[in-house]
Amino acid sequence: MKHMRTFVEYIVPHKKIPAGSAIVHEVQDRDIRKLDIPPNAVEFYFFDSPTDSKDPYDAQDDQQNCSAFYIVAARVITAAEAKKLRKKPRPPRGKDAHKVVALGKTSAELQESFWQVSLKLHSHFAVTRQGKIKPVRKDNIVINERCEELYPHPPVTKTERDITLMKLPTIRRRPH
Repeated sequence: MKHMRTFVEYIVPHKKIPAGSAIVHEVQDRDIRKLDIPPNAVEFYFFDSPTDSKDPYDAQDDQQNCSAFYIVAARVITAAEAKKLRKKPRPPRGKDAHKVVALGKTSAELQESFWQVSLKLHSHFAVTRQGKIKPVRKDNIVINERCEELYPHPPVTKTERDITLMKLPTIRRRPH
C-alpha cells in the first residue's frame, strides 16, 4: 500500500486561462492556519495523492480525498447586495464588438446572461481580495486573509445566544 501525501492547490487568476492557473504545494496537514496563501490566490483546496514523485504537480494526476473549495475573500454578501455592487460591463468596443460568439449572443450579452443565472442560483457571493464578485456554492467555505471562517457561519451555541440576551437592556414601562 502506497503512502498518501497531502497537497494544497491554489487557484490564481490568469489572463489566458478562464478557470485560472494552479500552484501546488505539499503540506503536512490540512490546517489552513499553517498555509502561506499566495496574495493573488482566489481559492484553494486540499487533496491526497499516493505519488512518489518529487514534483508536486505530478500529484494532480491521482487526486483522492479532495476537500471543499476554500474561497479567500474580504467579505461575503447576499445576492441582493451583489446585484447592487456589480459594475456594469463596459460597452463592447472594436471591430468584433458585435460579433456573435455563442447561442446567437455577443460576448457581453453572454456574460450578462451568466450573471443573471448566477444571481438566481446563489444566495451568497464572496467579494475577493481583488474586488471581484464570486458566487458561493453550498459546499464552499469562505475565509478571510486571517483564515477566519466567513461562510458558512459557525453555528451559534446556546450559551453565546444566552450571553447576548443577558447583555440587552431591559425595558421598563411606567405604570399608568
